[in-house]
Amino acid sequence: MGSTTSRYCIQPGDTFWGLGQRFGYSAEAMQRANPGVDPNNLQ
Repeated sequence: MGSTTSRYCIQPGDTFWGLGQRFGYSAEAMQRANPGVDPNNLQ
C-alpha cells in the first residue's frame, strides 16, 4: 500500500502543539517538518 496525503488549511489560533495533537505528532516533529515557519504566526 502507498502512503496517503491529506490537506489541512491553517485556522486562526492553530499551533504546532494543537495540530500535532490532532494529527498524532509532537510539536517538535511538526516544527522539524516545517523549517522556517514561525510557530507563533501560522498562516
